[in-house]
Formats: sequence, structure tokens, C-alpha cells
Amino acid sequence: MARRLVATCCLLVLLLNTQHVKSEMSVESGQEVVIDSPSHSWINESLVVNGTSTIKPDSASWELLDASSGTNIVNGSFFSSVTPISDNIWNWTILASVENISCLCRLVVEVGTSENLVVTETFLYIGDGPHNPDIRLASNVNGYFSEWVLVNLVGGSPNNGVYSSTIEVELCSASAGECDSEFVPITSTIDWYLPNAAVLNISLESQGITDGQWLAKVVLIDAGLSKSIPLEFIILIDRNEPIALVVGEETGKEFSEILIDGSSSTDGYW
Repeated sequence: MARRLVATCCLLVLLLNTQHVKSEMSVESGQEVVIDSPSHSWINESLVVNGTSTIKPDSASWELLDASSGTNIVNGSFFSSVTPISDNIWNWTILASVENISCLCRLVVEVGTSENLVVTETFLYIGDGPHNPDIRLASNVNGYFSEWVLVNLVGGSPNNGVYSSTIEVELCSASAGECDSEFVPITSTIDWYLPNAAVLNISLESQGITDGQWLAKVVLIDAGLSKSIPLEFIILIDRNEPIALVVGEETGKEFSEILIDGSSSTDGYW
């Protein structure tokens, strides 16, 4: 586990290699909106999307956007149908015509009021295409990594599916958020545990990736050799253990202040 030493008053802070899991939860615990239809499903002519909500869907809206341009294709200010399942669960359905539409589309669903609004989204292939593969972050990449970089992804490939696809990953040093040097190909593995969800694994030790801020570029390549738009995100590497250097008085009188200085402590790059 990577650790960082904050050099003020000798305070040691542990940072875990965890990732923020994307959630549709609102500020009120237990309230959520879920789209049941799988991400990156392929739809022709008629949009049919089902979901559930633990918020009474009296106030709901949705819009279908072109994922590339952001252009609004179709939208609605209510669900096509709502069925109560229990006191606090409702099933809902969106129905719309998407005839003559061809795009990778982003469906955004909102339920609730401005004080308690829940927003969730998914991506859909609509129309005959041709469609390129698509890869996106399923959750934020947070924390510092010391041995393995594990990144949750969501994606799709209409050409024989993601199980026939391959992935390319490149890294560059990016201390200020942009590349300080050229991208370098690295070895990685991707595990598709669902037809549209995967975990990207990058071994740091085996490839000698050093401490610092890095920009990752990921491209999904389908069976027909079509490529996705590159996905880029920042990863923070902290493999070196911190070195604590503490200076202070060896003795002190009762009720007197003792100054302890840890400002010379180091943690490599950080």
C-alpha cells in the first residue's frame, strides 16, 4: 500500500489504492435510479429502455444525445409507462422512435426535483452504422497506485462484441496534466466480466513505471480492426515508501510546548 507523509507536525496520512465507484445515489441514502438495459446495446428503429427508481417518478425527464457531437436527438418530460412494484420502487419504460438515426448515443435520465435530483446515463448504438467500438471510464480513477493499476471500464463493439476485441494502452509522463514526453506502449490485460463491463490491469513493477503523474491512453480495437476514440485519464503512481525525518527536543518540562519538525521527511516524487 502506498503511503504519503505530510511534513507538518509529523502527520502521517495513509492513502488507499481505491477507486470511486460510480453511483446513481442521491444525497438521500437509499434513493437511486437504475437503467436496466445493458450499456452499448444495439437498437434499430424503436428505442425501448427499462429501468427502476426508488424515487417516485412524478418528476422525470430524459434525452438522447449524439455521444460525439452532443446534439439532442429526441427527449421527453416523462416516462412512457410507470408501474409501482412496492411502496418505494417503481418500474419505468422509455419508448421513442429512432428511425433513420445512426449514432453512438448517450441516454441521460433524470428523476426528482432540484433539491433531490438523481441523474444516470448509458450509451447505446442506434441504427445500422457502421459503428466503431467504444470504451469509457465506468468510475473515477482516484487514489495512488503502488503495484497494480486497476481501472473500471464500460464499452462495446458491435462487430462481433468485445470478447473478440483487443486493447492498446500507452502512457506518458504528465506532471502538469499533459504529456512531458512521447506516449510509450505498455503491456496490460483487460478482463470483460460482462459483455459491456471490464477491468483494465496494468502491472507497475514488471514494466518499471516510476512514481509520478502519468497520462494513460486506451484504445479498443474490434475484430474488424476499427478503433475507438482514444480514452485518456490521469493515474498517480506512488511505489516508494516514505522516509520520516523528525527533529525535536529530547526533553521538556511539564505543561511546556515541545516543537517537533517533520518538514525534512520525503516520499520520493511526491
